Amino acid sequence: MVKAKWKVDKSGWGPGPWQDEPDNVFWMDRGYACEIKRSPSIGHLCGYVEVKPGHPWHGKGCDDIEASVHGGLTYADGTDHLNWRIGFDCAHLYDLCPGYDRKHLEGGIVYRDIDFVRTEIRRLVDQAVEAAR
Repeated sequence: MVKAKWKVDKSGWGPGPWQDEPDNVFWMDRGYACEIKRSPSIGHLCGYVEVKPGHPWHGKGCDDIEASVHGGLTYADGTDHLNWRIGFDCAHLYDLCPGYDRKHLEGGIVYRDIDFVRTEIRRLVDQAVEAAR
């Protein structure tokens, strides 16, 4: 896993695991480029997987791809003329976003940390491998 140069100012978010996590990481999993990236505005993490031309998900919208990840797919778009990125975010009901004023949030919220997002990306890659068969 490679840490990228994307850096988010977390100084106003208070203490939490987000303070020690990287804001952006890349790696390859079974030929798929994977990325975790933090939202600079509210601090939640997003996970992405790239699929290449010829993959059944390439060029499809997130509502047209049958894949199961946290909160469902929320992103599908081309990164260039060859690759297509699909992804999800961790800013759903009961997901703690450190950039929000947390005193207004009620109990039951959970911060979806980098290990959680990495596990969800692995699940998405598993599904991409299966879909390509």
